[in-house]
Amino acid sequence: MSSNANLLSVLFSNFVVNVPNMTWRKNPTTLYRSSRLFDCFLIVVIWVLMGTGTLSAAAQNQHSVAVIIGNKNYKGQTPNAGFAHNDAQAMRKFVLEDLGYRTGNIIDLRDATRNEIEEIFGNEKTPEGKLFDWVKAKKSDVLVFYSGHGVLGLKDGRSYLLPVDGNADRAETTGYSIELLYSNLAKTPARSITVFIDAYFSGRSASGILVRSVSGLTELA
Repeated sequence: MSSNANLLSVLFSNFVVNVPNMTWRKNPTTLYRSSRLFDCFLIVVIWVLMGTGTLSAAAQNQHSVAVIIGNKNYKGQTPNAGFAHNDAQAMRKFVLEDLGYRTGNIIDLRDATRNEIEEIFGNEKTPEGKLFDWVKAKKSDVLVFYSGHGVLGLKDGRSYLLPVDGNADRAETTGYSIELLYSNLAKTPARSITVFIDAYFSGRSASGILVRSVSGLTELA
């Protein structure tokens, strides 16, 4: 493994959550909810199914599949996520050059809409999206990377990825639930799954306020 790969493993080692027999030992949202005291923060979740997959193993597996999403340019009043494209491109480079993934096994999206995210990961009715179809049962190691905005549902308090056509004030109907993401990934017959989420969930971002319906959030000039 290269020095870059070693560095990445060290940085993220404290966030690993093992899931033997596909049963949660630890709820992944715990990492997020324990950080909600911070106004703005970076959340990184690494999720490994079956406790058998590692980043080094992926480099040796020709069937490895990566999903890389960078959501920067948002519609409407939602501020852009200026870092997202650069982060996604850096992850793509890392996956290709350090982990040895095949170019044809990378699902790479910039400024993904809700429909495009559902096309990849499935929806409430079925987990069988594009990723599911690309996975070879018990042979594929899967890496999922998302960089962009995250948001809390104002009514249910759940965590959502915000597509570029989503409304942060209506996350329950326009966002993509992280709970659904985990649920559908758990039904994917991959050998291992690793998830990185690079997003703010505080209602604010480095570019401005996301959730404008929350009282107490005031944008300073």
